[in-house]
Amino acid sequence: MNAKGRDERERAVVQFWRRGHLSWKTIQVYLSWVRRFRVYRRRRHLIEADELSLVGVRRFTSTYTGPRLKGKALARRACDTAHNAIHSWACALRALGETLPSWDTAPATRALPPLLGEYREYRRAHNGVAEGTLLRDLDVAQRFRQHLREKRRAIRTPRLVDLDTFVQELSSRMSTPTVADHCSSLRSFLRFLQATGRVDADLAKSVVAPRIRKESRPPRTLAWQDVKRILRSIERSEPPGKRDFAILLLLATYGLGAAEVLGLRLQDVDWTRGILRARRPKTKVSIELPLLPPVARALTAYLRWERPPAQGTAHLFLRMNLPYNPITSGAIRHRIRHYASQAGVAANIIGAHAFRHSHASRQVDAGANLKVVSEILGHRSSSSTSYLCPGRDQTPTRCRTPGAAMNMTFHGPIAGELHTFLEFKRSLGFGYGRAEFALREFDRFLSGYVGKKPRWRLDQAALSWLSSKPNRKAVSVSMDAAVLRQLFAYLRRLPHLRVVEPQWPRLPTQSCFVPHYLSEGDVVKLVGICANLDRPPFRASLYKALVLILYCTGIRFGEALRLRMRDVDTRSAVLFIETFKGRARWVPFHRSLARELDRYLTERVAYAPSGQDARFFVGGNQRNLPVSTAHSTLHGLFAKAGLKPEKGRVGPRPYDLRHAFAVQRLTLWYRQGVDLHARLPWLSAYMGHVDIVGTETYLNATPELLHLAAERLHRRYRKTDGEDQHS
Repeated sequence: MNAKGRDERERAVVQFWRRGHLSWKTIQVYLSWVRRFRVYRRRRHLIEADELSLVGVRRFTSTYTGPRLKGKALARRACDTAHNAIHSWACALRALGETLPSWDTAPATRALPPLLGEYREYRRAHNGVAEGTLLRDLDVAQRFRQHLREKRRAIRTPRLVDLDTFVQELSSRMSTPTVADHCSSLRSFLRFLQATGRVDADLAKSVVAPRIRKESRPPRTLAWQDVKRILRSIERSEPPGKRDFAILLLLATYGLGAAEVLGLRLQDVDWTRGILRARRPKTKVSIELPLLPPVARALTAYLRWERPPAQGTAHLFLRMNLPYNPITSGAIRHRIRHYASQAGVAANIIGAHAFRHSHASRQVDAGANLKVVSEILGHRSSSSTSYLCPGRDQTPTRCRTPGAAMNMTFHGPIAGELHTFLEFKRSLGFGYGRAEFALREFDRFLSGYVGKKPRWRLDQAALSWLSSKPNRKAVSVSMDAAVLRQLFAYLRRLPHLRVVEPQWPRLPTQSCFVPHYLSEGDVVKLVGICANLDRPPFRASLYKALVLILYCTGIRFGEALRLRMRDVDTRSAVLFIETFKGRARWVPFHRSLARELDRYLTERVAYAPSGQDARFFVGGNQRNLPVSTAHSTLHGLFAKAGLKPEKGRVGPRPYDLRHAFAVQRLTLWYRQGVDLHARLPWLSAYMGHVDIVGTETYLNATPELLHLAAERLHRRYRKTDGEDQHS
């Protein structure tokens, strides 16, 4: 090619680079390396098309730097600059219509063992899994084969204990969600082994995966003021400011996920109709959203002034550097963290989903219907959306797990097995706090049972323990039986034991107990009776404050007894509830309750030590108020008020004060005529529930609620009938 042709070629490439926002200084550096590459190719009589590849540029850089600069930082920088220059040159030529080979050579595929090769084809033929999932499945299958090889076990003879130890090894070095995904891949491999006749039993059902709690990873929500600060921190006068502003505005305005923004194409923006089309990556469903003016202006500025001149792709958002490929989710996360740091917004975990969660919280706060917000976000169930809304703007930082760790010591004939069973369950993410109490009680029962019956059997001992307390509720016995079922399932996996599982009784799994409704008059009567209490001197103020705090805030009975002095701020009228059932929260209350608590505090400070870590409610021991003492005292107060008999379980419980709070709040909203669907997430967050399903338990219909609901329905139909008559 003559000099004139080279000059025209260079000019075309330079123009292409300038449209891609490369600076003149960078272009000059790139051209110097391109000209050196030409000299290198001409001296060795090499074809340019063959050398414009990753392998070719590596040969060029190694030849140019030579042994004089080998291993030095200058050589590494020179190689990197040369690589970028030649790569940008090849991308520009390809965009201008020249035919060039692929820059990256395809990596050599690793030869799989015959078993894994057959497994890969089986998964592709029968399941149609994604390529990423298939790679993970093959990796887990290879790890499991290596695990069996270390145990000197053949693939045809795996034992249940081998599955358990493999999962425990994964749990020791991986996060809980990752272990759960690996357990799913392990089940797929075991089903393949059974389907191909290599294993007789269906071992897939025996894989015990870790438990994943939704509340263990709270939603990554930002305050809306922080979202606006991040958007304002983006400098749109320099690339890639216009692109990043448009992306973050889409995330915050519509609640789109990163994958939905990355999937946007040029044809998805309908400028004529003012519509933006997005595709749900999970459900493959398209949704049409209104193209709001701020979003339209941001997209117009990006498309007109900053989008690279990439003609081969229709993706909306592209990288700013050659090759102009679609931007990745990792790049979005990196840019969000960069702008959050510039704006001074501190968060432990921040990414695209933080904007999505903030959008959901803002919509619900504004009174939007939860079902509508759920459909906009693309959730199949409203419970997924309700999880994003509670506890949003101010996540408490003082989150401590109440209670002390237990020593897990057992003394019965199967003490070692009980200990390893608890360790196994907790390694998989199960708390097993209540189950530990049940196992300790079973261990004590078993010690006495063995002494009475020398020729004992474990299955008979389990049934005897379940029937040893005839006065217990059937649901409580069912919960203990569930723990024993898990224990027997674990014992049957151990190779050194031969365990016969008992014939478990059929017990109810849900309580049929109906909460007792306490009216406002009942609570007033209860508070009046508290004045007759004495010993210790401030006992009347103690139980009056306890009843009022339960009824006026709806916190749980145990949460109230665990309050410490530092958790009660009467000046700001707010309580801090420590982590309980997975959620810590702030609970604001009315000033009238603050005045009553101040009166109680005056007497409480004079009676017992009042340090920051001291309990807010204290009894005769001046340290705390035992649950049994508080429960029996409230039982007596209910009886004196005529709400409960002296003996038996009929009548209200302390927990029914929480139920009364929820019903009173719902009644007030009915009277105000507000949208209950929009307000239920508020009540759920206030009461410390993970979602609104837990709140609905307390909202039993009362005569007043039924009357208010009937009146609202009557007004609505009367209005509809009037409109029909006028029409």
